[in-house]
Amino acid sequence: MRSSRIDRLKKLGLVDKDFQPAQPLPVNPRLPGWQQLTAEQQKVEARKMEIYAAMVDNLDHNIGRVIDYLRQSGQYDNTMIVFMSDNGAAAENHAQFYPPGVNTDNSLANLGQRGSQIDYGLRWAEVSAAPFHLFKGTTAEGGISVPAIIQLPKTLRRQGVERGVARVDDLAPTFLDLAGIALPSEADKHPITGRSILPMLEGKSSPHDAESLAGELFGNAYYREGNLKLLGMRPQTGFGDHAQPPQWQLFDVAQDRGETHDLAAAQPQTVERLKVAWLKYAERVGVAFPPR
Repeated sequence: MRSSRIDRLKKLGLVDKDFQPAQPLPVNPRLPGWQQLTAEQQKVEARKMEIYAAMVDNLDHNIGRVIDYLRQSGQYDNTMIVFMSDNGAAAENHAQFYPPGVNTDNSLANLGQRGSQIDYGLRWAEVSAAPFHLFKGTTAEGGISVPAIIQLPKTLRRQGVERGVARVDDLAPTFLDLAGIALPSEADKHPITGRSILPMLEGKSSPHDAESLAGELFGNAYYREGNLKLLGMRPQTGFGDHAQPPQWQLFDVAQDRGETHDLAAAQPQTVERLKVAWLKYAERVGVAFPPR
């Protein structure tokens, strides 16, 4: 199914035809593939995705209700609409965090009903994050790159796939820019860190093309400078011991967005330079490092 999803993304023009996708994590006893599941386990996994698909369908229906209201009230052509995810596909299993005594019924017959608690799990997360590497909780592309659908007001509207870089903190300055409102400059306010992407949405370049981007989550890190992305991941696919330092990799995300070819060994000086830059970023924003 993951391969079919990638093929469809390419057919729709959402992914370049020569995109080399990331490979799924290797099959092992703790992380079986579809073929390693029993018939009953396959039914459970299929039911999880069926429930997820129903939730997405319900969301789509209710977004349609909002759009219908905007049209009926005469506000649609003067409204900017943004729909996006907050992070990559979720691979976690929340049941492992439940305190003793919490009862759930995740039998096949009860999935999706009262008393069930469903996480669709790591393998479905790999499908949802395709063609990218890994998923939510990591700083790989599958954790930090998300879909975004944006429609501008009618006078500025255009169609197409925009491949420029944007971040969630760009939304506020974009809304203000569209409304003709200057960014707040009061000394007692936290400065807005994003950039207006209105020029990019109108067909110009991304405001981040000449900037470096960085982030951190759960001890995982990334620093992007131009086409190069330094990726730092804790052991065990980013979910190992928080006290362990990240393992650093280097990718050319202009040519290898799937993060399949690690350049760290070939460019050690670049790795060290970007690590220093990331540490400066971490100090500036107050990243809390665990004791080591």
